[in-house]
Amino acid sequence: MGKEITASGASGARRVFSAKNTPLLLLALLLPAIGLGACGRAAPDSGQEAVLIRKPWVFGHGGIEAEPVKTGLTYTAITTQVVYISVMPQLMREHFADIMTSDGVPLSFDGYVQLRVIDSVKLVDKFGGALDDVADAHAEGGRLPAWYAYNLQGPIRNTIRMAVKKYGLNEIAIAYTADEKIEHEVKLAIAAYIAKRGMPVELVDFNLGKTNPPDAIRDQRVRTAAEQQRQITEKQTQLAEEARKGAELARADADNAYREKMQLTPEQFIRLQQIDMQRQVCNGGKCTFIIGGNVTPVVPVK
Repeated sequence: MGKEITASGASGARRVFSAKNTPLLLLALLLPAIGLGACGRAAPDSGQEAVLIRKPWVFGHGGIEAEPVKTGLTYTAITTQVVYISVMPQLMREHFADIMTSDGVPLSFDGYVQLRVIDSVKLVDKFGGALDDVADAHAEGGRLPAWYAYNLQGPIRNTIRMAVKKYGLNEIAIAYTADEKIEHEVKLAIAAYIAKRGMPVELVDFNLGKTNPPDAIRDQRVRTAAEQQRQITEKQTQLAEEARKGAELARADADNAYREKMQLTPEQFIRLQQIDMQRQVCNGGKCTFIIGGNVTPVVPVK
């Protein structure tokens, strides 16, 4: 006969457990744990939504749940696939090398496309949102969302390329007068394409990065700018010399007019100028001048 275990409750009532019932007791305790272990779970992080794809083994119909899991923790069947979709704005960088401008100069630059998912369930159901990310050397982290790589990347790159080709090197890479026009054109084209495809994403922004011409072109531009600056400097120097010459001639004309009015000979005028300079030098001081010229010094000899 099996051993019995007697226990008293708080009310004094006695309960008797038989060793025969121990397997049943253990099974009762393990069943909830086994049930939880056989379940899947969906726990999206902040800025994510979880799309559930049901895949029953035997009975029922599979398919995508109409509503995503937005917050908190949800338990699912172990066969259910959980796809996490970021609903925060995502920045895609597109690199371009040697894109020809309208005047035949190759440019390298980056274009930055910012998109946001607005319907995660539709994205997974219709546009490859459940597929793994795609490797891309120029993307942040080296990978791109599959829904972007397979549906938008090609048309967006073509739109950017065609917009840049409409303008010349000076407009894009030097004066930067075409950047806003290119960005506006690309934004309109991307938004129109997304609407035409019916994709559940919205364009947040597009920006054109710095455009870089080849080193040879850049060096040539630097030399040209230096030469232009040299010519400007020489022109300014010439103008200054001409202005000084004009001032000197005007002063000479004024001096000659003064000499004629005072009826002075050129020698007398020069002497007058000399006296005026001596007066200015010795103004307020003590100076000694030897008046007269061609004086032969006399040295006494014993």
